[in-house]
Amino acid sequence: MNNSIDTGLDKGVLRLSEQSKTAPGKAHADITKGKDAPGSRPVDQLELTDKARSLKAIEERIRSAPDVDNQRIAELKQALKDGTYEVNPERIADKLLALDDLLPK
Repeated sequence: MNNSIDTGLDKGVLRLSEQSKTAPGKAHADITKGKDAPGSRPVDQLELTDKARSLKAIEERIRSAPDVDNQRIAELKQALKDGTYEVNPERIADKLLALDDLLPK
């Protein structure tokens, strides 16, 4: 007595796997040429402008700069300690006015 059930799924799966095969390297060649291989998605590309490259270089220089100027802090501490630190009200006013110009109106 034979109790096997033949649903035909094995043959259908075999047909699907045969259809999805492509020649070796063909899909890669299509993608690198900018053409879509059947059933694949297009490749995203990014091109940076000269301005974007400049901004990236500036960002890298800023990141490599020290966060704190320890020598300047030491000089200010010493000037405060000695009583030789002078406040320049004109400079403070100029900086405040420059800051006001930067704020949205």
